Amino acid sequence: MLLWRRSDYYDTNNTIVKQIDKINTIDGMVKVKEVLFNDESEQIIYNKTLFAKIFYRFTVEYMVFFFILMFIRIILTSIIYNRENNTSLSPIYFFVGPYITKNYDHSILSVFTFWFSNYKDKNKKMVYFTNTLSIITLTLFFGVIIGLMISGEI
Repeated sequence: MLLWRRSDYYDTNNTIVKQIDKINTIDGMVKVKEVLFNDESEQIIYNKTLFAKIFYRFTVEYMVFFFILMFIRIILTSIIYNRENNTSLSPIYFFVGPYITKNYDHSILSVFTFWFSNYKDKNKKMVYFTNTLSIITLTLFFGVIIGLMISGEI
């Protein structure tokens, strides 16, 4: 699997004139580099960083992986809170017309708890696992944001 596709354009003397690199994304092809060649010298018109090229190429895979990890983490966090508080609440809060579930606090805790420090011994393995998932998801999230900021994309 190629990271990007390179297109070379030649003149009638078979000398390279232009080179364009594109990445295939959801929205179609995105230009990540364009170089013009004049008399044995190259003039870079447009060039994205390697981090941006990799992020553009694998955006869908990254987002699917990130949301699966977040969903698993929310479910496991809900299970831990149910065990800690001896309840059986769902992590999903519904507010549809007259039907309102009574698990608003539990839902907010399940979504926004990223680290457990006080827990019962029976939840020890699950707490370690959810803390590890929290580290991975937060590292992915902030890593992409910081990487795109450093590369000048945002």
